[in-house]
Amino acid sequence: MAVANVKVARLCAFCKYWYDPTNQHIKPRSPAGDFWEYDPKAKALCQRWSLPKHGNASCPHFEAKIFVPKK
Repeated sequence: MAVANVKVARLCAFCKYWYDPTNQHIKPRSPAGDFWEYDPKAKALCQRWSLPKHGNASCPHFEAKIFVPKK
């Protein structure tokens, strides 16, 4: 598992198009600091591109599936 700040990381594991309906490849590490763990080697279908992508991939069409409120 790797750790990323969801406010700045634009990784597929945190994208709403990356098909992981149970969110089994991500989990909160320190939600107060916006840090989450993710599996960079996990593969899932990108619904935007219709291709399997790894959790640590990224693209210009990223849309966050984790809501981070502004402080």
